[in-house]
This record gives sequence, structure tokens and C-alpha cells, in this order.
Amino acid sequence: MVKVLDASAIVLFFEKKHGYEQVRQLFLDASADRCTLLITSVDWGEVRYILIHRYAKTDLQKVEQVLRSLPVEVVDVTQEIVSIAGDLKIEYRMGYCDAIAAALAKLHKAECVTTDEDFKVLKNEIKINLIN
Repeated sequence: MVKVLDASAIVLFFEKKHGYEQVRQLFLDASADRCTLLITSVDWGEVRYILIHRYAKTDLQKVEQVLRSLPVEVVDVTQEIVSIAGDLKIEYRMGYCDAIAAALAKLHKAECVTTDEDFKVLKNEIKINLIN
């Protein structure tokens, strides 16, 4: 089973906010080969930026180490992904970074894991696991 993580899901995990246990369980499942977790390189960059900006300007190495230890495959954004993302952005008027994550989920016929309510508009396009 393949799942695509939106940046918000990983940030939620690091901040240990309500629902982070669901993301933790996904990491455990991926470590045990019960699922495959994907994230776009764009979302990965967003996670990195948010965590460094909010928590670790002085401890960049620790943030990098923790991020690299997660059982998540970072997928480079291809022309196919950005084409799908562009179509989703036009159709659903969503943010481009969100559209890229959704495009990866659509391409892999995967569930998209997010805390972002904006993904609800995609319920007929992809499966959404909205953590709230």
C-alpha cells in the first residue's frame, strides 16, 4: 500500500500535535514494510524549511539527521507530476504545492495523508486521509 505524505503531516508529527500518533504509526508501518511512504521533493523542502525556521535555526544538523532517518522516499518532481498538478490547480483552485502532493498520489493511486482541509475538494480524484 502506497501513501503520499503532504508536508503538513510530517510537521504535525514533529510538533506532536493532536493526531501525530497516526503519522507515527505510518512511520512504524513503513519501517516494517507494511506500506510505502512517498513525499515530493517540493514537500520535503517545505518540511525542512518549516522545521528549521520554527525550531532549529541553531541546530540544522539535528533537524537534517532526524529527517533523513524517516522511512519516507523523496520523489523528484517530474514533468508528468507538474502536468497533473497544473490540471488539479486549475480545476480545484488549490495551492500549487498541495497540487503537487495530490498529483503524486493520483499518479501512484495512493492515499494522500494531510492535515490540510483544502484537500477535501479532491475527494473524487484521490483518497484523502485527513488528520485532524
